[in-house]
Amino acid sequence: MKVLKIINEGLRRFEYFVISFTVIILALMLCGNILSRVVGRSWNFTEELGQLFIIIITYIGSIYAVRYSRHIRVTFLTDLLPDRFQKGLYIMVCFVSSAAFFFFTYWEVLYMFEAKGTGRITAALAIPKWTFQIPIVIGLFFTGFQYLVTGLMNVFVKDKVYSGTNRELGEELDIQ
Repeated sequence: MKVLKIINEGLRRFEYFVISFTVIILALMLCGNILSRVVGRSWNFTEELGQLFIIIITYIGSIYAVRYSRHIRVTFLTDLLPDRFQKGLYIMVCFVSSAAFFFFTYWEVLYMFEAKGTGRITAALAIPKWTFQIPIVIGLFFTGFQYLVTGLMNVFVKDKVYSGTNRELGEELDIQ
């Protein structure tokens, strides 16, 4: 568990940096493009990079959402169950979700290699279109990893129920 916590902390810092950096660059790029339109010449690459940055924010953000349990959860069923069954249900949901995300990762990798075979590139920057799939693969894989770690934490820590790797069930969240 200690090794998983160290890896998890490194991932948390990486996510925080990537999301922050991407949002800042996206905002600056879009504002710059608006100003350049006023002058009379729009930046051709803005749409392509904007699309890539939205993909990054979405899929790296999904890792963050699972870590802090900030995703949509349907708790009406768990709220009706006694405490001892709630933990079992959370464990099952974490492992099933993890397996599903690892399955999605597998299919996304297959799709990425199929897209690579087409040889398509973007119009303005001539970036291979398949590279836009890389953040999706990373996001899906590490979202599955977060569910796996949360499930393992619930299995091995007997007196607590975790809804995310950095959040206990019912705990108020102070986001950094």
